[in-house]
Amino acid sequence: MRYAKVIIDLSSREVDKCFTYSIPEDMQINEGDLVRVPFGHRHIEGFVAEITETSEIDPEKLKPINEKVTESIILPELIELAAYMRRKYSCTSADALRVMIPPQLRGSKVREKKIKIAELASDAETAQSSCKKAGLQSEVIRLLEQGAMPLGDIEKAIRGGGAACRALAKKQLVVIKDSAVRRAPAIDEGGRSCFDPVLTAEQSCAANELVNAIGSGERFLLYGVTGSGKTEVYIKLIRELLARGKSAIILVPEIALTPQTVGWFHARFGELSAVLHSRLSPGERYDEWQRIKNGEAKVVIGARSAVFAPVEAPGAIIIDEEHEGAYISEKHPRYDARDIAAERIRISKGVLVLGSATPSIASFMRTRPQIRPENRLKLLELNQRVLGRSLPECCIADMRTELAEGNKSIFSAKLQRALRECMDDGKQAMLFINRRGH
Repeated sequence: MRYAKVIIDLSSREVDKCFTYSIPEDMQINEGDLVRVPFGHRHIEGFVAEITETSEIDPEKLKPINEKVTESIILPELIELAAYMRRKYSCTSADALRVMIPPQLRGSKVREKKIKIAELASDAETAQSSCKKAGLQSEVIRLLEQGAMPLGDIEKAIRGGGAACRALAKKQLVVIKDSAVRRAPAIDEGGRSCFDPVLTAEQSCAANELVNAIGSGERFLLYGVTGSGKTEVYIKLIRELLARGKSAIILVPEIALTPQTVGWFHARFGELSAVLHSRLSPGERYDEWQRIKNGEAKVVIGARSAVFAPVEAPGAIIIDEEHEGAYISEKHPRYDARDIAAERIRISKGVLVLGSATPSIASFMRTRPQIRPENRLKLLELNQRVLGRSLPECCIADMRTELAEGNKSIFSAKLQRALRECMDDGKQAMLFINRRGH
């Protein structure tokens, strides 16, 4: 007899533990499966955290699992990650596991999309000889000579073709079967090149450091000025990971940035790339999640929640614009995707890359030698823009000096002069204020 330890899908702390159930002999259950079990007077879903051959509880007192809802919905490493979230964010195991999967997968709300496909059951000549007097059916057979086609496409090509096709199926001249269809998100590659450019000396040095760290669990801060080509360094690392049969997760701070980033990576990696964010339709999110879980997509791009993508032992997690506050969830559990990524990398022994032109103070301080090794980030710098492009001219005004010289305005004298010159030339100016609500 086999037994399953199940985490009940309830947020209550009173039931925040594993409950043991017996596994029926005719049911194949594995760790990570979503199952339906009897719980009190109800039947409720739960996550299988562990399979055992023995039970500390009398088997006669154990209830059997009712059914398997979804297979391998949670990877074993994500169950370990949920335990980390439970400790760090003071949430229940169910709360942690719930954010790791699309809501559509719980309760079987979304399923695989299927369409009807028709194909010839025998050679076209035999089929044509059996329906010489049925002109519409003959047209359908000629169309199917080109290969299998969806019934909807046949109807568009030949008015009444769908009914004729079903009639041919009754004569066993045509086979109509279900075929799964992927609901793919719209991707605008925007004419981006699919070729990798030659890296600069700085880019090559940074990329080699990252490649050499594959499998080490090492963590890096890639500090590169705007336009220094951090994305090309990411791509070099991902190329090497794919060559070694590994996967990568790339996080961007805002959903608004995701289409641009997805287009960039899709141009380079094609069907090996997938996207996960909340603005996908339920069907698109389900299909992308399944592609990742099945290993069809090796490069996952998305916003904060993509850190939980069902990638088995990711070779790298890359967090672009790591300084952004959008990586912190505002909903319970209020996790920080950067912390989650660091823990996933610790488990998988991959590479963590935090990239930014303006790193957060917390991340930059972690590159200092006095930081404990287990918390330290290795600093990689890109100080030059690609193609020798110059950086914009910047000026810092010390407002203490301005005040001492009698300027009580919130604008420095130099800024005021620059604005007057701009207006006199008939041009426009933009002033950015770095605090919300001011």
